[in-house]
Amino acid sequence: MEEEEQDLSYKLRGEKSLPSAILLSKWSPRMDVIALALEDGSVVLQRLSWDSVWSVDPGDTPVNALSWRPDGKVLAIGYSDGVLIEVSIEKGEMLQKLKLGSSKITVLTWIEAPPPATMPPSSSVLLNKSNTSYKDNSVRFLPPLPLIENDEMSDDEEDNVTHKESVPSSKYISHLSSMTLLLAGDECGHIHIVIDGVLHITSLSLLSEGMTVSSIISLKMSHNFCTLAAVSCNENNTLFYNLVDTSLLANKVNELHFVAVKYNHVLSVMAYVGDVIRAMTDAWEDGLLTVDKKMERYAKTLPSCLQLMDEYIILLACGQARAELKSFLVDELTAKGVKKIGLSIEMSYKSLRRYTINHLNKAIEALNFHLHDLFGVSGWDNVFGCIGLSTETLQGCMQVLGSFALKAQEFLYVTDESLQNLKIFFIWLYTIIIKLAGEPAPTPPIEEGPTPEELQMIIDFLRKRLKPVHSEGHGQAFSLDLVGQYLLSKNLSVVEEPSQTIWDKILSDTASLTREVAPWLIKSQTNKSIMQLYQSLQSSVNKAFNSTKEAMQSLFVQKTSLKLFDYNSNLSSRMKSLVTLYSNDTGSSSCLFPINEHQIATLEHDQDSEVKYGSFFVQCTSENEEERTEKYHIYDMSVYNGDTLSLLLYNGASYMVAQLPMAAVSTVTLNLIGCEVLQDSIQMLSGVDIGRELAQGTSLGRFQAKSLEVSGSRKLAAVVSIGGRRVQLFDVDAEQDDEDI
Repeated sequence: MEEEEQDLSYKLRGEKSLPSAILLSKWSPRMDVIALALEDGSVVLQRLSWDSVWSVDPGDTPVNALSWRPDGKVLAIGYSDGVLIEVSIEKGEMLQKLKLGSSKITVLTWIEAPPPATMPPSSSVLLNKSNTSYKDNSVRFLPPLPLIENDEMSDDEEDNVTHKESVPSSKYISHLSSMTLLLAGDECGHIHIVIDGVLHITSLSLLSEGMTVSSIISLKMSHNFCTLAAVSCNENNTLFYNLVDTSLLANKVNELHFVAVKYNHVLSVMAYVGDVIRAMTDAWEDGLLTVDKKMERYAKTLPSCLQLMDEYIILLACGQARAELKSFLVDELTAKGVKKIGLSIEMSYKSLRRYTINHLNKAIEALNFHLHDLFGVSGWDNVFGCIGLSTETLQGCMQVLGSFALKAQEFLYVTDESLQNLKIFFIWLYTIIIKLAGEPAPTPPIEEGPTPEELQMIIDFLRKRLKPVHSEGHGQAFSLDLVGQYLLSKNLSVVEEPSQTIWDKILSDTASLTREVAPWLIKSQTNKSIMQLYQSLQSSVNKAFNSTKEAMQSLFVQKTSLKLFDYNSNLSSRMKSLVTLYSNDTGSSSCLFPINEHQIATLEHDQDSEVKYGSFFVQCTSENEEERTEKYHIYDMSVYNGDTLSLLLYNGASYMVAQLPMAAVSTVTLNLIGCEVLQDSIQMLSGVDIGRELAQGTSLGRFQAKSLEVSGSRKLAAVVSIGGRRVQLFDVDAEQDDEDI
């Protein structure tokens, strides 16, 4: 009867296969999907039906770690080159990419902050739960950014769209109600802490006994966020248990969450600005470059006493042209070509104007709001001081943003002026070419000649734009277009003189306004392009938030480093999957690790630095219950939920998956010892048989397994074959959930 109940606990859903071997697997905590890292370097998301949801293409280096965000909406993927990417569960779209270092990421753990009631008491009343002084209120005050629509839309069409649809204010933090911690360990003994998956606040270095470099194989944060436990191993197969004091992190959960939310908003808006600039670059019509090149070739044929500008001014004044100019206009530029270029330039410049007004300016407003929020709290030294927000750095960041805003207005002015001048110039040039060619007048007819005001505009345009500019390696060059240079990542080649805005005039007329007297002053970057200032803004933003990482680096203290024992090399391949960390509500941290193929040691370290230890094994069951001689090989071990461990066992003939109550593990940790004799004590452990405590389990028959992945929240299990290409899926606690399945 007992065996029959055990068989009901794991109900086989089916056996599936994949074309590439499975290296890692991780169930989503909220949905019946599993993420699989494959041998070919790709990551796939599979439903229980084994339909593929999406896949992430192989990177340059292998995948070494997977972890889901607690709400199951984002998957973190760690690579061998220290790169961490985060992808959306919906489409597999990359939301974030972080370079945590140059070492291989070996383990990832993503956890959510506990309710405020379980956090340690703060020394400041400002950290009371009811305090909202530094809550992010951007949704209340900032309108959503409009979608970047097709550049061929009319102004009215674009206005209608932007009122109906908008981009999210941030990529994914807005879906979270509390802070999360993404913990990453690497093979050089570093622990990286990333707030909400975006803000990298520190990289801790664990120095083991003898200063040897140890690879992190398991990480666990205590429920109250005051202690971080880590298990590491070095190249000599020595296992270490480390505890880090993270009480400052626990005390600053609200502040760090606020900064991380703001950082994500800033990153999202910066990405939006980058998309807008790319859309503007695509919308920019380079037809004028073709005209420039043709004019350059024609100018080379002119006698040294004559300039191209002179020929066009004579043509404008007299309506007559030399035979060479007539041939150039009629045969090379052609009336049809000039008309086509004129129309395309008009459409292009109108699109650029819309992008600047409807998108770029609104993004600048949003950035200004978020940076001022951060600047405000950075002066709250007793609350945000230790986090590392620098008032000076944020002020510099806002000054760069101010210069970027001024450049956007300058770009808008140049676009409007160029559109007006080019439109009049091409209409005049089109009518002249038609007359010179003797073609019939266009329908509808164009007004007879330019007005006196337009005539003066054409003369000024010819004097400015057809004045030769000496270009290195190209001799004389011309530039009819002033707009395109703003979208390049280099200094402006042509700067209008004088190029003073109203703000520049105020500064020049007020001698008392200097940076020394008023450090908030923003000056125009005359020779810089929009792209250059955008890149400067990116660097400035990175610098502002990197100060947080630098400030918190020294605030985490490694308080314990225990040398556990030296293990045999035959355990090396399974050490990462067998080492298990968990904590309880009292703040005690527990660690399970293998002593040999059959025996698991358990270590409990409480807040008073007392250590309890013990070990257990699972004895095989024979037909005679009293005869329990052989021990199971323990192949894999994982925490199913707060009360249960899941085990993958092998008795020499077949494999078995089983559930073990945590309470049974606690009964073997009875010995109180001094830390200095820990290694000798562990190696002398005889162990306790807890085979009779196995609550649930079932045999896998002929299926040969290498790893077990379980989900207590979804009551699911996956067992991967030794070859890695086959996997068996199980419903756990099937007897209780049979009606729902």
